[in-house]
Amino acid sequence: MILLLSLSRLLQEGRRRHTTTLWMFQLFVCIISLVVLPLTSSSFTTTTTTTTTAPSQQHYNRRKSKLSAIRISRILDGNTPNNIFLQTRRKTTRLSSTTTTTEDTATILPQDSSPIELSMEEYSITTTTGEEEEEVHPPVLFLHGLLGSKRNFRSLATSLSSKLKKKRRIYALDLRNHGNERESKNWRKEMSYQSMAEDVIYTMDRQLQQQKKVVVVGHSMGGKVASCMALLYPERIVGLVVLDMAPVTYTTSKDSTWKAVHDIVVGLHENIDLNSCHTKRDVDLQLRTNLHMGDPALRAFILTNIQVNNNNDNKVVQWTIPMDIVASQLTTLGGWDIHNRVYTGDTFFIAGGQSKFIRSSHLQEIRTQFPNHMLTTIRGAGHWLHAEAPDAVLALVQKYLDR
Repeated sequence: MILLLSLSRLLQEGRRRHTTTLWMFQLFVCIISLVVLPLTSSSFTTTTTTTTTAPSQQHYNRRKSKLSAIRISRILDGNTPNNIFLQTRRKTTRLSSTTTTTEDTATILPQDSSPIELSMEEYSITTTTGEEEEEVHPPVLFLHGLLGSKRNFRSLATSLSSKLKKKRRIYALDLRNHGNERESKNWRKEMSYQSMAEDVIYTMDRQLQQQKKVVVVGHSMGGKVASCMALLYPERIVGLVVLDMAPVTYTTSKDSTWKAVHDIVVGLHENIDLNSCHTKRDVDLQLRTNLHMGDPALRAFILTNIQVNNNNDNKVVQWTIPMDIVASQLTTLGGWDIHNRVYTGDTFFIAGGQSKFIRSSHLQEIRTQFPNHMLTTIRGAGHWLHAEAPDAVLALVQKYLDR
């Protein structure tokens, strides 16, 4: 009965308030949530809120043989994701002009505040013959979260490129002060969301000259960058998917989840002495002893931001990102200062059921800035929902793009 009433209500609202494609997409999300999993019955204005269950642990175990040797965990939750670093065939655009090795402990910053051309990785659309298909629909840009990199979306983006009916170019970017930016000297002191959004737009103009409009998919910090892009450059954004992040300010006094992130980054900057390390194993030991970090998967994730260089037969251990800048910008990264702007395009928020980054108290702000949105929760998934529940996220993003 609940199923029939929910579908009837959705069909009535679809005919009255949405175009055919939009309410059919909402119907799909509702069916997935009702048939496969229990439904949370909340709905509001132009929003459909549903709940999807993440695959079982048994399902993950069947995927174990495909996993990378290093299994990376999310920063915030206790579950271990399974497929962040799967090896795939891809094209990589490298933007650094030279590779240098330094023993610096302080970050050297350029004087200007101009936007940065970001490192971009492309996931090609191929036919059975290996030839690239004609590009028809706007491309998709994936934006990673704090301490992450474009590699976090390697598996999802590759799977998506092969499953989409509406073929698109798919890219992932390293955001400001993330990835391998030590090589390209592109570090900047400012990490406001407006500046990071400008970086992505600048990179689009440099790398995707034939494509002025894109769909943006962002996780966590990348979700805020994507939201900022949609609000400041709505003419460039034809679709927006935000993974477990709300357009609100998080503080250490009110948000325990953000406090955990804050304390980890500050601890990495203040309590990890890389000068006394010669290998990643030495860094791992300090993570366990100095920061009392017992989760091996979390330590493995952090170690992806470490590189070891040989310098005159001595091994120099360095952060690949400017940890001092990231630590100094935590208040900015937790904040949100884009107000009095509205993005009316189709927006899809996907929340992790075990995460606290999207709460009921955030719904009003989401409604205000993104009035034409949907919100779906994947039950059992934490903040790294695209790694913990990859099949569910893939199905939802694919349906959104093919709507």
